[in-house]
Amino acid sequence: MKNTWLSYPLNCYSAGVVFMEVAFLDVKLPRKYGEQGMYIVMNCFQVAEGKGDDFEEIWRTRDSYLDEVDGFREFHLLRGDGGDYISHTIWDSKEAFEAWVGSESFHKAHARSAETPPEIFSGPSKLGMYDVLMEKIVKR
Repeated sequence: MKNTWLSYPLNCYSAGVVFMEVAFLDVKLPRKYGEQGMYIVMNCFQVAEGKGDDFEEIWRTRDSYLDEVDGFREFHLLRGDGGDYISHTIWDSKEAFEAWVGSESFHKAHARSAETPPEIFSGPSKLGMYDVLMEKIVKR
């Protein structure tokens, strides 16, 4: 199959627009409505000016316990411009994510959240949850 190149904007709230260029090797067809598939959860944080290092240290020293969870695939902490951060997780399914939210692992992972000083944030976090409708496998 001939590789195709695609440039597309990636944006989450006020994180700014980032253009990515990716070479695709294989394309899976879109999922039909109601089909179970991969699930992505993104929590977008607005961190106050000068508090980015503190925010990153909290995440760096936090044990997520995600290695204990069935259906968990990947975690990424993303940093954008202007104090925007995104916690990005990929799950086998929505059900796997929901099972984690109700689990002991979730409660252990969030036990220290009350210790986070509120002045670290310049605004409320925004949670986004998405069914993956189409996948493209990247050639490396």
